Amino acid sequence: SRWLESTDQLPAYRYLEQLLKALQWQHPKERWVLKTPHHLEWLDTLLHVFPDAKIVQTHRDPTRTLASFCSMIWHGRAVFSDRVDAAEIGHDWERKTLRMVTRGSEVRGGHRNGTEHFLDVYYQELMRDPTAELERISDFAGLAWTASDRAKLQQARGHNQQNKHGVHKYRLEDFGLSAERTRERFADYIERYAIPREG
Repeated sequence: SRWLESTDQLPAYRYLEQLLKALQWQHPKERWVLKTPHHLEWLDTLLHVFPDAKIVQTHRDPTRTLASFCSMIWHGRAVFSDRVDAAEIGHDWERKTLRMVTRGSEVRGGHRNGTEHFLDVYYQELMRDPTAELERISDFAGLAWTASDRAKLQQARGHNQQNKHGVHKYRLEDFGLSAERTRERFADYIERYAIPREG
């Protein structure tokens, strides 16, 4: 991750543009939806290559997202190694996640057409009323939200209940972190986007 932080991402995004053009030529779509946390760190480059991009940024209490992300990294490493240092993961990904949200906020703060390019979606609102949030996202993207879409969402929700395959348990403390420290380090991000506290 430190190597990527010091590497010009423009060639990679130009290559992504070529790949999307090839896919579009083979399978024309009205809209492509891409999802990766990597973009948050490189919004300036993304918008340089894709100036018409619509960016939906999701937000949740970082004490929950950081713990979950560290747990995912730990499990991914454990597949390939008998020795996984949870504290190292916590230290590295606290730093990396803070860098991501800070860089994302900086780009957004300096972007003159912020409301045109960015939409904030909050986890608690998405869980409370997914239909309203998806309608809002569709409107932002300039897509029609139909009765068929609403029916498909209800069907998907019926088949994919939260915790259907068990509860994913994780704690910041398992990775040498604490809620107090995380809230302190992410205070600017939490305040800027008025992120509600969980737990």
